[in-house]
Amino acid sequence: MNRIRIKEDIIRNENAKKDITIIHIADIHFSINTKFKDLEKLKNKISLNNPDYLVITGDLIDEPSITKNKYKIKELLVFLTELSKFTKVLISLGNHDIFVEEDKIFFKKINEIKDIYILDNTSYQDEYIYIAGLTLPTQYYYNISNDESAEALLNELKNQRKLLGSRLPRNIPKVMLIHSPLKLTENQVLDKLSDYDLILSGHTHNGMVPSLLDKLIKNNKGLVAPNKKLFPDTSRGKIEKYYKGKNVTIIINGGITKLSNKSGKFLSSFNWLYDKNVNKIIITKKRGKYYE
Repeated sequence: MNRIRIKEDIIRNENAKKDITIIHIADIHFSINTKFKDLEKLKNKISLNNPDYLVITGDLIDEPSITKNKYKIKELLVFLTELSKFTKVLISLGNHDIFVEEDKIFFKKINEIKDIYILDNTSYQDEYIYIAGLTLPTQYYYNISNDESAEALLNELKNQRKLLGSRLPRNIPKVMLIHSPLKLTENQVLDKLSDYDLILSGHTHNGMVPSLLDKLIKNNKGLVAPNKKLFPDTSRGKIEKYYKGKNVTIIINGGITKLSNKSGKFLSSFNWLYDKNVNKIIITKKRGKYYE
């Protein structure tokens, strides 16, 4: 158990100028208990797949206080720097990464490392791809309803119009990174995001489905959501939505760490029940048996 498991998806896109390989991970939840040798194994696995881009969709750290531990946080910085030597690294922010605005100081420093991009309501673009990262506001995760808020998500999208609509390039694949997937299939949300070809998320930790049960539980249903609600529908795997005459693909990464340090010493000891999930996504214009 607790092996690194890679799931491959092929996404057809008429605007792809070449085959693009994206490695997608999420929820490292780096903490005092994270073992550097595990990061090394993950880095080596990613390297073997020769990605053009590595995206990390939130919860890079377990809580902002770890950034004050200059000895431990150096391990994370070494890991990220080593990754950036062979691929571009694009990171969006999750609810564990930031609690207050000053928590972003660490991420601003990471952003200074060559070929690492913190997408905090910003975007990256080159000749082959456009990748944006939306940072969900605190009130999205934590509010009086004890549920994640589609209203807060929609309000944030209204505030970040530079990432939507006519401002987007038309001749290359477009990817959006959003930490939580739980409200992404609602029509009002899809209406705002339908110009994107691919939406990548994390947050749900594979719906907390143990690896042994992964194939038994069908569709995108999980056992429990981060807000403790049971049997969430949008919590794992790939979701294809046809909206306004266009296919939008959502891929939810199952996470590297399922039970983090913040879960408590007892619960985090059960991480061995879960694989570390990595998505390999190939965006291609080609057709044929291999690409269907």
